[in-house]
Amino acid sequence: MPDQLPLLSSMPPPTGAVSINKRCSLRMEGDQRVVIVAGMPVHHYSSQDDVAEAYAMVLLVDGGHATQVEVARAFECSERTVRRHLGRYTQGGMAALAVRTGWKPGRKRIPKARVRQTGTPARSDWMDQGKPL
Repeated sequence: MPDQLPLLSSMPPPTGAVSINKRCSLRMEGDQRVVIVAGMPVHHYSSQDDVAEAYAMVLLVDGGHATQVEVARAFECSERTVRRHLGRYTQGGMAALAVRTGWKPGRKRIPKARVRQTGTPARSDWMDQGKPL
């Protein structure tokens, strides 16, 4: 009797694929992403689409396919980010995933005391003088 051939699950993931866990993977080709669960594509999106990526994270965790830790590792973000996406999706659905709260990316966080030391007027000083920013 011939030896049994190796199963597909023992094969390494294809190029451009990130293994999330034994059942799930994330395939990347160019700017396109595909989430695969048990060999079936369940979600695809462009790498430029932050809302779709957030939904992919929610889909995996909320569906019980992967843990928050596994998803955070695969999508190269923090577990906190995954929890934020889950919370927003639970409260407001897909539309809530598009809302960004908090500090705007790229905006400097200089304390007012430090701004006054450098001689640059603080925002409130500009507003008091009636000058636009």
